[in-house]
Amino acid sequence: AALHSPDVLEIVLIAADRSRPLAERTAEWAWLGWLPHVRPGHGQDCRLLFAHDREQATARTEELLRRLADHDQAA
Repeated sequence: AALHSPDVLEIVLIAADRSRPLAERTAEWAWLGWLPHVRPGHGQDCRLLFAHDREQATARTEELLRRLADHDQAA
């Protein structure tokens, strides 16, 4: 992230390990929220590109798959 702008690098966090408490997972990755690379820029329905539970992980994964499919169609 230090060498690439958010225009060329997007970071998506999926930390849905249910063996650890949600509060612990959220706190562990809170620092990532400071990076502009985790802010949605392609119409995603979220505040940050984070997934801390199964529903969010499914949504972030579906968004990534849609983006890949769109990229393949454009190529």
